[in-house]
Amino acid sequence: MSIAAAIVTYHPDIDKLNSVIKAVLPQVQHVALLDNTDDESSAARIRYGAPAGVSYHWLGGNKGVAAAHNTAIHLARNRGMDFLLLLDQDSVPDPDMIRHLEHAHRSLTHQHVKVAAVGPAYRDQKTGSESFFIKLGLMASRRYFPSLLPHDAIVPSDTLISSGTLMALDTIDKVGQMDESLFIDHIDTEWFLRAASMGYTAFGVCAAKMTHSLGERLVNVWLGRWRTVPVHPAFRIYYIFRNSIALYKRDYTPLRWIVFDIKRLILMVLLFGLFVGDRFEQIAMIAKGLQHGLSNRSGAL
Repeated sequence: MSIAAAIVTYHPDIDKLNSVIKAVLPQVQHVALLDNTDDESSAARIRYGAPAGVSYHWLGGNKGVAAAHNTAIHLARNRGMDFLLLLDQDSVPDPDMIRHLEHAHRSLTHQHVKVAAVGPAYRDQKTGSESFFIKLGLMASRRYFPSLLPHDAIVPSDTLISSGTLMALDTIDKVGQMDESLFIDHIDTEWFLRAASMGYTAFGVCAAKMTHSLGERLVNVWLGRWRTVPVHPAFRIYYIFRNSIALYKRDYTPLRWIVFDIKRLILMVLLFGLFVGDRFEQIAMIAKGLQHGLSNRSGAL
């Protein structure tokens, strides 16, 4: 099976980006950079800094994550690839990550499972803490921590982060492309909810690992217990709230995800409104996101 990797960039740190490329290049048949950088001079530095064997595609400005992913899908299909691996500019795969993802996808497919995608566990590059896979329930959710499971465990997960996700192009053809109206946040969530409504399941692959960065920085706050919270720029908080409201309105979004997400948004209001960062700017962006979500505003802010 042939795999194309797509790395979405936006004003990346060139050294970090090259670390991502160096890690993924030996594991796939092709690597493409989809660049959302919004000025030509910065884009040119990325283009001419890209290693040999990597194709560079400037999107002409910041078109959003979903548009970059859809461009990557088109490019992979034109190259006759079977699979697409999505990566962020700061996600570094382990040397055997893609082999484990490929093996898991093949194994599940041979069992006649309708696989939406498979994704790795990741370590936060700042703290070293591990991620988990999650199955949502109406009252409680179940978290699967890879370190507590057998090395070769493959577990169902209601959603995966887009970075590190391996998807079959045939499946994308059936489920559809990414929703560009969302622009940045919840692109992956929306696609997995849509896929689940069509009978597809996402899976976390415990043996597949990568290093990933959540937010610009992490802070520890006490809210019933100590929590390590990723801090995003205020404009990202706008998209999170706006797009959550948008997803609540869709008929394929299950109640259990809505309940889970409302709890998460309430926690974000408490954290960013009381404890973390520029509270007034963040509260303003939360209010704007809610307002635009209720009025069906979409696209770029």
